[in-house]
Amino acid sequence: MEGATNCPTCNIQMEMHGDVMGGHLHHCNTCLGMLITDRWLVTKMESQVIKRIKNGIFNGVNAGYKCPTCGGEMAKGQVSTLESSIELEGCVKCSSIWFDNREIEPFLPEHEEHTPQPSESITSKLSTSITDFLKKLNQSK
Repeated sequence: MEGATNCPTCNIQMEMHGDVMGGHLHHCNTCLGMLITDRWLVTKMESQVIKRIKNGIFNGVNAGYKCPTCGGEMAKGQVSTLESSIELEGCVKCSSIWFDNREIEPFLPEHEEHTPQPSESITSKLSTSITDFLKKLNQSK
């Protein structure tokens, strides 16, 4: 777990949260995806949920990329939820799981207590940037 961990979607460095005892959660501030270590899962999720996630992923197929933390092969598979199913990826070597933005919600309903929350949403940032741009454009006329 040493060194920078880059987001598999955006390829930028993710923020790391947690510790050795409780596990790590790597969070991308751009796409809001999360790479979660096996230790973190065990300390935050129910064992039946973890088993369902891992069975879905590891009975799937090769995801076509390496784990950002250990370099192991990533697998992908469908994992059922109460409402549908979600394709998740996981590392066959270290068992870290990749959750795209909000994919963790069906598996950890109280995720906001355990996961980093953006201080300002991407949509809000974009809206502010557009508003600022339009103000500057109007001022230059």
